[in-house]
Amino acid sequence: MTYFANDDISVLRGVGSKKADALRHMGINTLGDLLDFLPVDYREREDFVKFSETVEGAYALIKAVYTGEGVRGYGRAGKWTLNFFDGETAFPVVFYNQPYIKTSLKENSEYRLYGRIYPGLKKGSKVLIAPVIEREDKAQYLKSGVYPVYALPVKNGIKQKEFSSWISQALKETAITEDIPLKISLDYALMSAADSYKAVHEPESLKQARDGMRYFLMKKFMAFHYGINISKSDREEKGRKMDPSYSAEFTASLPFELTGAQQRALSEILSDMSSGRRMNRLVQGDVGSGKTFVAVAAAYVAARNNVQAVICAPTEILARQHFEKYSRYFEHFGMRCTVVYGTMKKKEKDAALKLISSGEADIIFGTHVLFSSGVEYKDLGFISIDEQHRYGVAQRALLENKGISPHMLVMSATPIPRTLALSIYRDLDISIIDEMPKGRKPVITFLFNSTQDAKAYSYVRQAAAKGLKSFIVCPAIDSEDMENVNEVYDRAVKALAPYKTDFMTGEMNEEKKKEVMSSFAEGDTAVLVSTTIIEVGIDVPKAVIMWVKGAERFGLSQLHQLRGRVGRGDDQGYCFLQTDSGKSEALTRLSVLKNTTDGFEIARRDMALRGSGDIFGYRQSGKSGDISEYAVQYPDLFMASREALDRLSESDDERSAALFDRIREESKKYFSSITMN
Repeated sequence: MTYFANDDISVLRGVGSKKADALRHMGINTLGDLLDFLPVDYREREDFVKFSETVEGAYALIKAVYTGEGVRGYGRAGKWTLNFFDGETAFPVVFYNQPYIKTSLKENSEYRLYGRIYPGLKKGSKVLIAPVIEREDKAQYLKSGVYPVYALPVKNGIKQKEFSSWISQALKETAITEDIPLKISLDYALMSAADSYKAVHEPESLKQARDGMRYFLMKKFMAFHYGINISKSDREEKGRKMDPSYSAEFTASLPFELTGAQQRALSEILSDMSSGRRMNRLVQGDVGSGKTFVAVAAAYVAARNNVQAVICAPTEILARQHFEKYSRYFEHFGMRCTVVYGTMKKKEKDAALKLISSGEADIIFGTHVLFSSGVEYKDLGFISIDEQHRYGVAQRALLENKGISPHMLVMSATPIPRTLALSIYRDLDISIIDEMPKGRKPVITFLFNSTQDAKAYSYVRQAAAKGLKSFIVCPAIDSEDMENVNEVYDRAVKALAPYKTDFMTGEMNEEKKKEVMSSFAEGDTAVLVSTTIIEVGIDVPKAVIMWVKGAERFGLSQLHQLRGRVGRGDDQGYCFLQTDSGKSEALTRLSVLKNTTDGFEIARRDMALRGSGDIFGYRQSGKSGDISEYAVQYPDLFMASREALDRLSESDDERSAALFDRIREESKKYFSSITMN
């Protein structure tokens, strides 16, 4: 039977009402939605091996016969240890939370198993724990070669194997129509729509997956360029002319001297603020280069010119940290500061909002909730937005009624080569801070595999004994085939006792995150196991170790961001990049981080290396997709897509007109999708 893209998701075999509801919560209502739910990463399983050939700490794909024998563990968790035989060796396999696994398996039948190898209870023994399993005569998911990974919510009950089976059905049974004109596809080396869907969902190689992704990114890039073109009309908008001389008294009050790069960026910002036109500027700087102090100095100048200044952070955690860290610099001059974020208690928030609306608050710290309809300003004249640069255009639209042409400063800690940055941020002027503060010690980076876990834990224990902190970052919260927060947290608690270990993920509510981070930053928590939620928005001076599990699964720029979370105080920082990948490409990429701490050089090397066909690293949250990230991966396509958009807008054929309309609508959605947190 042939289905169409707008057919309901429930037409697929295996998608009952419960599964359909779970998919709808993910925004997947139709077959088209399902096919457009693209992978966030790719894995490559090695060929089948015998159990005797497996290595502790590594994942293995094994064919073996279930013998029918096994024992049940204690408790209600449903732990079973079942025996399998691969033709040479009988070995144990442990299953958790599957109380009926023993009866669901067929005795003397052959199965495919994929999971991680752990040391057994007896010295020299091994055990396979919590594998994905398929019967040989029904196997579809477990095979050697490349396979996709999807950003599936942990608690909705849908597993990678199940989701992949629905994708496979949809690919076979859905009629896929072209929406990019043939001329554009040919000129920019794009696959057909059907081939592109097949390439990204069922690739035969990483290169094929990368080539297939070009089709979808062409449309994403064109939507981005459309939005930027619309926003450029604001470039010459008149703005308040401010006296820049006040910056001297502020910088003189600091307990340190600004670097040359900071002074240059501040000078460019003040030139904008005193020019009589509205400032729209991006400050791009490496991790720890001191971007925020530049923004704080500019905010001070704005406040001394009798307007209110906003300093906006990407997370509630960082908003509170900024308020606590920087408000004393303003209060020294008699200025009043306040902070606003989404989960504040109503009484506290109401009091803060009153200070803002009355004009009593000179400097306002907070998250993007500061731009919501419930916040009224007396006279807003300056806004600094940290990290979330992809929201810049939409922010300006929201701020139209918040002030009179307020000056806008956007900051990014994701280093991008200048030539590419000038194209991505065409609606912004750019300042670059490419110098680190004096006395900052470069973080020392080590590259190792999981056989050295014990040594890494020893370093973490030594740090904890000195009252210092460590991060352990995993590529997922929970996963069938990679190290994850749940699994690593359990091991870390045992390995690091009596030092306190805690964990944090993006699925926690803000109050719980606040509690966990407070204990880690200032309390007795010595080690925090986390996803990449701590990549930005965390400033813990006592943090000295960043241990990244499955480091090959992340992009270099992302790893550089993670590394920047440690060594921010007086103590030496260390970064442990752990990988069990034996692939030379992965080791070459990670060696770049080992050999340099220059974020701009890392970005350049990342671009060059990705040209060989690598795919950007896995993002646990599923929210990967910054245009800046994709543009770094596909710089040539990004540059070409602007020309493609112009051609599309000038064409009068039916398909071009239809695509242009969809791009226009997609652009509106993209530039209005701001998370108010």
